[in-house]
Amino acid sequence: MKFVNPYNFIPFGEDIEKNKKTKQDKYRNHEPLKSGWIEVTLHTKTPLIIPDGAHPKYYNCIEQNYVENPDDSQKKSLHKEFGFM
Repeated sequence: MKFVNPYNFIPFGEDIEKNKKTKQDKYRNHEPLKSGWIEVTLHTKTPLIIPDGAHPKYYNCIEQNYVENPDDSQKKSLHKEFGFM
């Protein structure tokens, strides 16, 4: 059975690749850069959970206590708990 992607990327061709410049090259040559922002309003259809993945707490389910600063080998056997942002 052959897998077929449901999308297809169209190549731009050699002309685009030859003229492609980095932001640094444009800045050096004083070419105008594009910048800005987009303001959006997000309406969720279901409850939304945003965990604080940068600061997990590690819980030992067997000993029923939190472990401060576990090493990498300990982390594999501990339950990771996230606060909410």
